[in-house]
Amino acid sequence: MHPINIFKTFLFFLPFSAHAYVDSTSASAGGTDFSIPQRSKPGTWSCTDSTVCHSLGDCTEQEFGYRAGYLCRGWPWYNGEYPLLPAASSSSSDRENVCYENVASECTSWTKFKVGETSFSRGYCKCDVFKDQFCQSWTCTELEVTTCASGRIDCGSLIQAAYEVEYYPGCANPNSGYVNDHGTFIPPDCHPKQIKFETMACACKSSHLQTGYNHTSNVCDEWECSKFGSSDTHDVEYLYYKCDDYDSENSYCKTYHYDKDSISVFLNGQCMCSENLYFCRKWTCHQTQWNKHAPNLTYIALGAVFGLPTLYYALGFLCIRFPSLRDNWRVWWDFCRGVILLLLYFVCLYVTVLGGGIGSFLIAASITAGPHVCVGCIALTKTHLCRIPNFLSPRFPFPRKRHVQTAQLHIPTATSIIVDPSDVCDVEVPKLVRRGTSRR
Repeated sequence: MHPINIFKTFLFFLPFSAHAYVDSTSASAGGTDFSIPQRSKPGTWSCTDSTVCHSLGDCTEQEFGYRAGYLCRGWPWYNGEYPLLPAASSSSSDRENVCYENVASECTSWTKFKVGETSFSRGYCKCDVFKDQFCQSWTCTELEVTTCASGRIDCGSLIQAAYEVEYYPGCANPNSGYVNDHGTFIPPDCHPKQIKFETMACACKSSHLQTGYNHTSNVCDEWECSKFGSSDTHDVEYLYYKCDDYDSENSYCKTYHYDKDSISVFLNGQCMCSENLYFCRKWTCHQTQWNKHAPNLTYIALGAVFGLPTLYYALGFLCIRFPSLRDNWRVWWDFCRGVILLLLYFVCLYVTVLGGGIGSFLIAASITAGPHVCVGCIALTKTHLCRIPNFLSPRFPFPRKRHVQTAQLHIPTATSIIVDPSDVCDVEVPKLVRRGTSRR
């Protein structure tokens, strides 16, 4: 973790600071009309803002907090762990498009190849609506296969899949094989790869008319796609593309950036053309991916388990009385222990709000402080229920021994005062006389 983030963590004590109050209109002012729906990670009080962080290098730390779900435009405003932002995952890939059919200089069907650091894919695309001399919507199907990590090898039988894709179904550790007691070599465990068959539907959102290569046609400037897999149609990925630069003839796009958003992650990327012929055939792309955030409600248990006994004993020590200079060191020591425990209680709540957000903080504070507030309110009413139980004493459960002086019976002597019988409710008592006097 960077030292600057550690320093900002201690400064970010109040979640209701300027970080959590930014006008959404100013955050998206001057940006692109981004039509990706607002989809947050599943969880209580999750949120996201898809109107910010659309391209690489154009995303501040605060905008990233809103996009990833650490900060919210409304309740609960703060979901914890900000500004402790996670590190981004960057990757590169090479993409290639090969045209199969075309109308004039416009391609109507093509194959696509992609080779990345952790996977490779191959698919087929076909234009669905060809109008005004350019493709306005198209559909792609592709097969994506993960690659083996460093230090692992392919295992299993070679599979011939769709779109002329060949791959091995699993990965294995080459050092995990062994020879058993019968002298037979046992091959390493083959862990299956992740295979995904995906469908993507795209449509052009804006275009411009261009003249070049002895013809006139339209070129798509912005396009959007929806991508989903055959096994999971619920977590749909929405992609947004925008062309940044064109060739000298203004006939095709040679640099574009894109943004992908799903329930669990979002990423920004940029692609540059490396080989072209009437259209770009090969692309080199770089992208950065982040995981979306949901509040961690387990911090409620942390605040309740540690905060409840801490506040209980802190109030027990502080409720004795405020010490004075004439008190001995034991009274001052009990008061200091109460102050220390009260500070530890606030530290516990600080960790709860920093890790779990404002929602976790309010629940933990209600659990810990609620019973003490109720007991205090009952005590202030001065009714027969206002007696605070003895277990609130800071010496509970080991009370100190109290030295109680027992009353001693004083037997009167002969020199005592003579009791008048009339003062004892007509009860006859013997009359005491002085020594040396004779009874008559």
